[in-house]
Amino acid sequence: MSIGIAGHYMSGKTSSAIPARLNLEGKEIIVFDQDQNQLVRANLHEIIISDRLGNIPRKVSFPDSSHFETKENDLFEKQLRLHGKSGSLLHRFEGKLHYIILSILLTVISVLAFLMVGLPYASVIVANGLPSDLLDQASKSTLYTMDKFALEPSKLSQQRQDEINTMVRNSMPKNQHNYYRILFRQGKELGANAFALPDGSIIFTDELIELLESEEEIFAVFAHELGHVVERHSLRQILQSSVLLIFSYLVIGEATDGVLELTNALPALLMSSSYSRKFESEADDFAIALLKKLKIPAYHLGDALEKLSHSHSEADGIKYLQTHPSTEERIQKSRQ
Repeated sequence: MSIGIAGHYMSGKTSSAIPARLNLEGKEIIVFDQDQNQLVRANLHEIIISDRLGNIPRKVSFPDSSHFETKENDLFEKQLRLHGKSGSLLHRFEGKLHYIILSILLTVISVLAFLMVGLPYASVIVANGLPSDLLDQASKSTLYTMDKFALEPSKLSQQRQDEINTMVRNSMPKNQHNYYRILFRQGKELGANAFALPDGSIIFTDELIELLESEEEIFAVFAHELGHVVERHSLRQILQSSVLLIFSYLVIGEATDGVLELTNALPALLMSSSYSRKFESEADDFAIALLKKLKIPAYHLGDALEKLSHSHSEADGIKYLQTHPSTEERIQKSRQ
């Protein structure tokens, strides 16, 4: 016979409770009064035992609607385990609450670390690993969408377009001529702006060409956009918001249809110029380094930004400035 567990018994027929003891014998549970008279008997599988929560009394409910309550929770828990009845799941969780909280905190920290460090790093690996044919398809699709909804054919004369193309080609090293191509469009509501597609296509709006007075300023903006191409900022920006696609690429090791689908977000990204501050700073640094390498004064980038700043207010929606780092900060950096 097991050790008796002290408590109180309620028959369910009256509201009174009498002192009693509960015993576990094999697969049965029996309640006796103080005179050792049996009050109720049932198999373990027939009873309902309340979950343990702190020091709240445990309640054992019997098939005849009677029940037994005890405050001897530790002893009751021990007896239940000895007789093959597992303890309360809720209590087991409660007893390990500090481990659960620690696990949750570690999980949160791990997720944040991945989002802040792992995800940007993984986006670089994936963006640099995408094949050229995928970049070409994504760029063609993006240009088609932008032409359909945001841009119009350029009204710049063919002579002026050729002059700009020639100026850029003469400024860039010959072995890099195949890395880019320059396109011209009317910006309409986008105004004076420039966009870089993943395949190296760089779009100048007519409004931007009309605004910038010197060839050096035009080249400085070209250099900035080329920085976005080289660093694959557009793809990395989208990939960083596509955890599942990055994971699929890293595991499968190839560009799937899912990766292709994410490039559908490129038009919205480019038209809103929603690059991160970090990416814009990287593109500026690339442009300044290229200008200096080609013996072109880097302040031309600042001059171009200054003209954009003076000609458009943020209320007018000049996208090229709104989400970039502080225009004044960028101007000063180009003039250092």
